[in-house]
Order: sequence, then C-alpha cells, then structure tokens
Amino acid sequence: MMGVEPVFAANRKPEPEPYWANSERSGPKMEIIARDLERLGNNIAMYNKPVFEVKLTRKEREYADEWDEGRVRLSPIVWNRVYAKDKTVVVGLARKDKQFFVASLKTCDPAFIFSGGIHVGSSIKDLERFFGTSINRVGYPDGNNTTLIEPIRWETDDFSNPVACIKCSNGIVTEFIFDWLDVQQHIVSDKTSKFANQQARKIGVSNFSSLLGFFEKYN
Repeated sequence: MMGVEPVFAANRKPEPEPYWANSERSGPKMEIIARDLERLGNNIAMYNKPVFEVKLTRKEREYADEWDEGRVRLSPIVWNRVYAKDKTVVVGLARKDKQFFVASLKTCDPAFIFSGGIHVGSSIKDLERFFGTSINRVGYPDGNNTTLIEPIRWETDDFSNPVACIKCSNGIVTEFIFDWLDVQQHIVSDKTSKFANQQARKIGVSNFSSLLGFFEKYN
C-alpha cells in the first residue's frame, strides 16, 4: 500500500492508503463476510439464552440527530442483551417487541466457516485466494498484525451499512468482527458495553469499541 509516488519510496516511508481507497478493492467480498457474520449473530440471538439483559431508560435512548442540527431524538431501541456462546460474544438489540437482532459480534471460534472457506486459523494465503489479490492491497498492516475491514463508505458519511472485520496475527486469522457502528439508531448502554467487553476479554478478542479507533486512524 504505497501512499506516495514510487520515485519517493527510497526516501520516505509510505503512508497507509485511506480507508476509501482500499474499500474499492475489498468491498464486494467483505460485504459477503458481513452478511455471513450478521446471519451468525442473529441465529445466536434467536436460539440462545442471554447472559445479560437490560431495559434502557428514556435518557439512555436519547441521541443527537447529526442530520437535523443536533436535535434530540428517541431511539426505538428499548432492550440490550449480551450472548456468550463458546468463543463468540454477541450484543443484541430489540424494540418493545423483544425481537432481538445482532448489533455487534466478535468471534475467535474456528468452528465457524464463512464464505470462501475462511475461518479462524486460515492463513494469509487463504485470504488472498478469497480476495483474489495480495493482502497488502486490501488490508492494513501494523507490525505482525493485519486488519481487513469493510464496507462503510466514509466519503458519504454512511453509517447505515454494517462493518465486517478480519483480524490477522503472524499470518493467521485470529478474529472476526461484525458491527453496525450506528450509535444513533443502534443504542448500546454503558452497562451493556462494559459487560460485553468483560466477556470479550474472557475469550481473548478485542474491545468492542476498537473499530471506531481504527477508522479514526486510517480515515
């Protein structure tokens, strides 16, 4: 991922390309992974008992509408849940009807096989076969770690699309993440976040708020 002209490569350390540049290469395949992860999260929310549940207060449901001059609105989300199944943690949301759907998911469970045969334990070569290109053209290297993430379109400020993320360490897939990142409509209380992060630490995956920091770094 060269962020400068090749003639300068010998004199300057290349900067990582901005998110939107990589998005054009990885988008279609990562959108498939996002759908796989969303389906997994919804199934876990449908067929498993939660380990945490909370009804949001009216204050917790309030948010500032960025598209309407910061006007305070009330989210339709009333309930939060956390599910912990083996090596997977799911944050579920629901309206008054308590029909829960996945808001966030993190898994390091090798038992789940996603599109292209990708799973925790897959190699960088496996990912390259799936994406049809070098991982350096669709991922963000940081030492021994590489992150692939999609499909938010930052140039349109569109937070309505879900995010899929694949984390790799030392050439091996270690973690899959799904997240809506839509903090306006998909309200998650501080209590829920704290409990979900406790569960994440137990299975050895990253913090549930880590994706926002990633986008701030590369946008």
